[in-house]
Amino acid sequence: MTALKKLVCYNNSISEIPAEIGNLGNLEELSLGMNKISFIPSWIERLRTLRLFELQRNNIRPADYDKIHNLLPNCKVTFTPVNLK
Repeated sequence: MTALKKLVCYNNSISEIPAEIGNLGNLEELSLGMNKISFIPSWIERLRTLRLFELQRNNIRPADYDKIHNLLPNCKVTFTPVNLK
């Protein structure tokens, strides 16, 4: 699976990004929208080939977007900010 270029896991009730994804060295697109993710692990920086990271409708805070951008500066990140009340 190390040759995998696109991984789509929409609407699966995922609460954590599995660490095994960090071993997908050729991954270009990672779509994890409509899950329950609230934390972006720092190992995500190992995904140097990632060009699109979709996180819509998760529990991602705006500060996490900055973290992702710093870890993956060449990656487009799409997400819906958490509605903080």
